[in-house]
Amino acid sequence: MRRPISKFVSTCSVLTVLAAVLLIAALVSFNRRDIAYTLVILWALVGIAVKHFAVTLVATASLITAALVAVILIYNLFGRKTAQK
Repeated sequence: MRRPISKFVSTCSVLTVLAAVLLIAALVSFNRRDIAYTLVILWALVGIAVKHFAVTLVATASLITAALVAVILIYNLFGRKTAQK
């Protein structure tokens, strides 16, 4: 049986990693407009949610992060105007 402190630490580490993934995906998407990189991140987040479907926190947090990355991707594809030369 796991101790409560280790469950808390693992929960915090999962949320920290997903926050870092969101931050890195947003920076790469906005700075480089790299669609393929953003799609790979989106694919990985959905894969994490599917694999850890039994762990509600991980699955939910991964799907929320994937939804935010998808919004960033859609914004960069359709919402942001490119500078014309």
